[in-house]
Amino acid sequence: MGADRRERITHYVESLYSHLEECLAQYRKERWDSSQHFARKSLEAMAFASLEHHGIPMPKLKGNSKEAKLDLCLHELRRALPFGVDLQAAFNVVQRTGNIGSHQQTPEHSPPQRSAEICITNLFMLVEWFLGAFDLTALGISGSRAEQVVREFRYLVATRARIDLAEVLSDSATTAVDASRSLAVDDESERKTPLPRSFADWYPDVRNDLRTIMPREIAELEDREGWLQPDGRATPALHVVVVGQAAVGKSTLINALVSSGLPLLPSGGAGPHTAAAIVVRHAQHPYVEIRYVGGNRLAELQHALTSGFATPEDLYAARLLLDGTPFSQTTADVLATKMADSTSSNSADSLRLTYDVIAAIRAGNTTLRHEIADAKERFYEDLESHAAGSLAPLTEAIEVGWDSEILTPGLCMIDLPGFGIASDKHDLVSRRELQRARAVLWVVDRSGLTEGTLKELRDIRFFRRLANAADDDLVLSIAVSRLDESAKDARRRRSRETRPAFEDALAAVSADVERMIRSQLRDALGHIDQDEMMRVCERVQVFPVAPIEFRKLSSDDDDVALVKSPEATGIPRLRNHLRSLAARRRGRAATQIDNLLDKVSKPDMRALVHRLKTELRVVTPDPECVNRFETVSV
Repeated sequence: MGADRRERITHYVESLYSHLEECLAQYRKERWDSSQHFARKSLEAMAFASLEHHGIPMPKLKGNSKEAKLDLCLHELRRALPFGVDLQAAFNVVQRTGNIGSHQQTPEHSPPQRSAEICITNLFMLVEWFLGAFDLTALGISGSRAEQVVREFRYLVATRARIDLAEVLSDSATTAVDASRSLAVDDESERKTPLPRSFADWYPDVRNDLRTIMPREIAELEDREGWLQPDGRATPALHVVVVGQAAVGKSTLINALVSSGLPLLPSGGAGPHTAAAIVVRHAQHPYVEIRYVGGNRLAELQHALTSGFATPEDLYAARLLLDGTPFSQTTADVLATKMADSTSSNSADSLRLTYDVIAAIRAGNTTLRHEIADAKERFYEDLESHAAGSLAPLTEAIEVGWDSEILTPGLCMIDLPGFGIASDKHDLVSRRELQRARAVLWVVDRSGLTEGTLKELRDIRFFRRLANAADDDLVLSIAVSRLDESAKDARRRRSRETRPAFEDALAAVSADVERMIRSQLRDALGHIDQDEMMRVCERVQVFPVAPIEFRKLSSDDDDVALVKSPEATGIPRLRNHLRSLAARRRGRAATQIDNLLDKVSKPDMRALVHRLKTELRVVTPDPECVNRFETVSV
């Protein structure tokens, strides 16, 4: 390598280090646009250094556009180097959001903190790739300076601490800086990928390591805490099961909690033939994952149509599947013929998607994961067709990933099909979900508690379990929806001169309905003794909400909200309640794992245990929650 080329590489790497330090300094000062500007400058220096290091000619550029120059450089890198999907996505994110910061926009248009965090997180993933992919030591360039900044960034974002960068780069380090430095373990146990930002992300990532160290203890913890999911995955997230009668507004409420003005879940629920819970969990990139019924269900349905003994439920499912509506008058014989035609190559175009799914199920392919970038219309159509549309009879389970703040700490919402219209199979799935639930959100309308849901909860001895459970082991919350209708009625009963403002009427109705719900709850608990009843009533929290009014405030449609502030709808209060439940649960989970790691005495596991314990302290938010559960027995 020539001296000129070596000098250019050194110059670009030094520029990279300087821009990284300035990027972090601006982020620490909460100057989000400036931090993204220097993130883009860092990417630019990294791209130039990479081109020189691999001997790739620098692309020629007409004009002086730096954005265009970076575009060409990244294009050359992608063409010459074997980048994975994650690295390509990281390049795109930093380039796009970094351009926003580079424009030096006015304060009212400055990127928010979330945008800066996403930009810089992807930048540091690229920095780690850069430091690992290139042998800078052979060029006489030290990577320790950038590694220090990477470690500080991890600690800074995970704990929201404010650490002076000069202290990190100097010999005199504070206790807080020592904690961040301890992330580096100089052996094979050192983490090679960016540290997850939350405990709920961290646990699945290190689960195999934990099971290697203490398989029996971790298995017992997962079972005791209810972390195991039906598909075998385990996560310490709090799963909130949402139950209620059909058409009571469960999906509308979940949409308000999770996605504000966007109609994430289709209204009307999953319908009586999905027999599925819709799980909504956090994901940076939205997706929908569908698990279809097995081939046995298809065979059973086809046999029922041809045997002459099709039940009303069979006809409902077949008409929805093959006609697109359950209200057609197509006979069982015609439906059976359509089902048989699914093996023909001359199938009607209108049924092509249905027949493709049927063919996949018969071939044993029962899971589809569909990730969405910008095609949101396709995302909603895909979700609705499986949850409540023509493909619902073939759908066993649905999982939706969504980038929502309320879900990031490790909170999952599970929307069960409504009670009152379910087949036996739906009853079985709903009961299973309720039996394993640690948090239940019961949605009722302004008429109050319904006997159908009460019966389900009594049958699984839910109220007795709630009365005798340890603190926060089992939680029941009741959301009373559609109170906007009650508030409108209350105003209509008054003359114009004495008619209260809508928010005042809504507040009065909310207070009345909360008293009504608590009275109904006491009456419904006659099957348990007085002490248990009192404990249940003390633990249940009631949340009057108006999700439709909240949606009007949050959306861009033409509907004008009747309330002036989101707080008047009750949605922010319910959100805070669910966040608090999730925070306490992950605090306890972190303490339990920490206690287990303290008991490991195997010398050959010492380095791995040290790394896990250090990471655990970094990714565990809300230290007060951890302190609260320090006495938990494991």
